Amino acid sequence: MIPFCKVEHEFLSAGRDSENRDVREVRLYPLGDLHIGHKAFQRSLFREKVREILADPAGLCVLTGDLIENVTRSSVGDIFAELEIVNPQDQCDEAIAELRPLKDRIIGSVQGNHEWRTPKDMGLDPMKYISMGLEIPYWRDAAILSLAVGLGNNWRPVLYTIYLSHLSGGGSTDGGKVNALSKTSKVAIVDVSIGGHTHMPETHKAAILVPDLRTGRVEERVIQYVNAGTYQGQSGFGVRKAMGVPVLGSPTIRLNGRKRKVTAEV
Repeated sequence: MIPFCKVEHEFLSAGRDSENRDVREVRLYPLGDLHIGHKAFQRSLFREKVREILADPAGLCVLTGDLIENVTRSSVGDIFAELEIVNPQDQCDEAIAELRPLKDRIIGSVQGNHEWRTPKDMGLDPMKYISMGLEIPYWRDAAILSLAVGLGNNWRPVLYTIYLSHLSGGGSTDGGKVNALSKTSKVAIVDVSIGGHTHMPETHKAAILVPDLRTGRVEERVIQYVNAGTYQGQSGFGVRKAMGVPVLGSPTIRLNGRKRKVTAEV
């Protein structure tokens, strides 16, 4: 069962008596597909993002997996030509060091397919190790989150739901990558669905009709889909698969604290 988590943080609202009831907006920064250990990890660009988040007085983060390259004996990957840090344990320690400045901003994490290689082969989970090192919640495959922001006109916090996962598939075409993210609506109807994996920083909206049996009405629910992007430059694997040159960076999600409104920008 996918866990449900009510997120509590000093930037989030706890009601009309909350110190943060006047927060007009919370920014959420999804971070993933860093591939630390690979020579193509864009460390300087990622550190710029870290500084940007730390400078945001209401900025929070989620981690979407594939933080490390984690080449194993049974996995795809070139341990000889493309790794800057070969040992997966050292990659984990490097990930903790890079993310430590954000530890008080990160609300939780899920694993990616690169981390999953190790528990699949031997039962040890590098993403759990990284999360423990950062002292943040870890939900493994996916999670449904609830965030309360600001204070609406009814003197109650504005509530948002988020589905967080790494995704899988998507292929090499832009359409396939968008579809991989859109398919999450088969799992959960939420305000924001965040994924990764495809290395394409992208956001789009779609509406779905949800019947309310209590009121006898049909509500149009809009889902904001957001892909976390990547901080890994072009790799030999990407060239061989004709995946194109990745657009580096990650998006920003804005959660309004006055009315229920989600926007996202890449």
